[in-house]
Amino acid sequence: MYQLLHQTALFSGIDKEEVKKIAKFSELVTHQAGEEPVVNTGEMRHPDLLLLLVGEVSVGTKLSPLPAAVEVDLHPIDNELFGEVAWIQGSKRSANVTCKTECKFIRIHGNKFYDFCHTHPAVGIILIDRIASVLAQRVIRLTELVRDKSLC
Repeated sequence: MYQLLHQTALFSGIDKEEVKKIAKFSELVTHQAGEEPVVNTGEMRHPDLLLLLVGEVSVGTKLSPLPAAVEVDLHPIDNELFGEVAWIQGSKRSANVTCKTECKFIRIHGNKFYDFCHTHPAVGIILIDRIASVLAQRVIRLTELVRDKSLC
């Protein structure tokens, strides 16, 4: 698991021993195309993080709670990380993540990762900064969609 984690952008350049500690509460999971979403909007089961290793996903959410509301595609940023909003906020999932093809993910146990970041602050700051960067990219993408009126 260490080798897989270390190959991701999130853990690139992080000390080998620190990544090995994270590998202990991470697992490789596979999801088939068209299965139930890997992440469901509103779900509050686990604040786990998912790192996409192989495959293609779609990420979307409804901008209205009305039954006729359509799901808006939020994905087009080049990043492997999913579940970061719920993980940081300890909140419900804010979007659906559905596999378009067979996908392999590393699932990182969210509570244990949170504890790790707090008990290893030097590494935790780097990792949280990288996660914040992903969030910023998603906000920029959403702003572009609104600016281009693609959401209307």
